[in-house]
Formats: sequence, structure tokens, C-alpha cells
Amino acid sequence: MSLSLVAFLVLVLTPGQEPPALKLAWVLKGHTSDVSGVAFSPDNRTLASAGLDGTVRIWSLATGKELFSLDEKPLWACSVAFLPGGETLLVGSHRLSSRLDGHPGRLAWWNLKTRKVVRTTPFKDWRGWFDLSPDGKVILMRGEGADLETLYLRDSLTGKVVGKIRPPDRGSWAFTPDGKQLLLDVGNGKVQVRDLATQKVVRTILVDGRSPAA
Repeated sequence: MSLSLVAFLVLVLTPGQEPPALKLAWVLKGHTSDVSGVAFSPDNRTLASAGLDGTVRIWSLATGKELFSLDEKPLWACSVAFLPGGETLLVGSHRLSSRLDGHPGRLAWWNLKTRKVVRTTPFKDWRGWFDLSPDGKVILMRGEGADLETLYLRDSLTGKVVGKIRPPDRGSWAFTPDGKQLLLDVGNGKVQVRDLATQKVVRTILVDGRSPAA
């Protein structure tokens, strides 16, 4: 994203409606450094943006104006996600340090009503990136330092590890819409489908459409 700006489009369609010509809804100005992550609230009324200026800003989607900001300094805010209900915001952040110190970071739970941190999970060497499952129950993130190959599943309310996956290759991933399965790019044109409850492979998909046994 461009420096200190968040630009987005709002498009709502009814079934069978043709999409109109897209128009820019708002340009949100406020961050003084790069914007590294954004998230919509469950009710689609607000947007959270994470910035390398060490702030998380909350915006009104009705007016495009900043409602308030959360201070993560001296850390860089990297990723954000709303928990179900929209009252708690997860923020992943880290600080660029020396080679010996790695990238100290944390996962923070912000109460948006009180604008205070209610829980944190610290890390010695973590880049601040995570994904939240569509049902809001599971946090997916890479391990620390030399353990980058491992994907950790954490409870979204407590931050406790509830499972881990070590795929054969460090590729991208995506949750299924129901939040029950995870698709992993494992290299060589293969995508693994894993059950989040058991972390086991339930299917392997080849890019040419064939589906061999897992």
C-alpha cells in the first residue's frame, strides 16, 4: 500500500445485480509511514489499519474519518483482525532490532471500548504477521526465528497453541470460508487441504485438477 494512505472501494450488490463502474469511496489519510495491514469490522461499519508508524487507526466507513488510534510504539504494527462481535482487535507487531536480538514482537488483544490492551503474547523473534480464521476462532502464524517452517494454530481468545503444522514447503495458505479447513501451497504444484481440528491432510490437489490420495 502507498505511504500513509489507505484507499478502498465499497461495493454492495444484490443477487443478480450487475456491478456498476467502480468509484473510489475514500482516501484515508493519517499514517505517517507504510500501511501494512487492514481489516473490516464484523458489522462493516469500521476499518482498522496497521502502520509501520507504530499506530493502529480505526476509521468510519460512513464518513471516511478517523475515529481514534491505538499506540503500539515502539513496535511496528503489521497485521490486524477483529474478533467476532467487533469489540476486540488483534494486533500483530514487531520491532526491528539487532541480528542477535532478532525481531521482538507481540500479539495484542485491544478492547476497542476502553482502548486498552487486555492481553498480550510476547515473542522473541517474530515478524508480526498472522491470519484469523473466518469463524474467528483460530489464529494462524509462523513460528519464531529458525522455526519459520512451522505453522502454529492458536486459540483466538487466549493465544494458547492448539495445534501446529509443518508443511514440506514454505508456501502460502488460505482458510476455507467455514474456517474448518486450511489450504496449503506445499510446492511442486500441490495444495494440501488440512482439517484444522486434527491438522491432518484430508486431500491433496494438483494444479491440473487431479486429486491423488493424501
